[in-house]
Amino acid sequence: MNEKIQVTRQELIKLRRQLKTISSGQKLLEQKRDALIKELINLKNQYFKVGKEIENRLVEINLKLKKAFLLLKKNNRQIIEKKLKVSYEKNIDLRSIMGVKLTYLKVKDLKIENYPFKLTNIYFDMAFKEFVDIMPKFFELISLKDAIAKIATEIQKTRRRVNVLKDIIIPKIKFNIKTINLRLADFERESFVFNLKFKRKCESLINEQNSEV
Repeated sequence: MNEKIQVTRQELIKLRRQLKTISSGQKLLEQKRDALIKELINLKNQYFKVGKEIENRLVEINLKLKKAFLLLKKNNRQIIEKKLKVSYEKNIDLRSIMGVKLTYLKVKDLKIENYPFKLTNIYFDMAFKEFVDIMPKFFELISLKDAIAKIATEIQKTRRRVNVLKDIIIPKIKFNIKTINLRLADFERESFVFNLKFKRKCESLINEQNSEV
């Protein structure tokens, strides 16, 4: 490592505190990642469930529309397409999951305008009613898809942060702690040897002076 390390006990204490704090941060991020993965699985299950429900309902609607169009005159079909309108307002429900902001869309004040009762038939009426009934499900599906994308992105970000802490930062701090411990131990041994030699030298000098006396 090119980085210079201060070989002091104060630096050692500082690094140990950093290691404890960062290790706790890693555990929290891992918990967040795991919670987000569970939420992602739950959202995907909901998405497939709603999607399957819409698909089944659309099959039924298409069958009714085929029967309806067989009975409708071509001119009447064109008039219906021009006149018939569905108006609604979107209600936005904001939620937050583990810090991830999600937007859920809901249909509000759904209204059918200019419905041409005289030009339609029972099959068209049933098909149109069923389509209006499942409109909120389309918004739910869109919201779920958006939530899945946002949660998946946050999982990737969290996973990268965990990997950086686990594979780079924490090993680096542990290496520095180990290095300081080894060098402090070397300093202590050198100091002990120096003190021992100094003590012996002093004792030798004292003995020489005593013998001269």
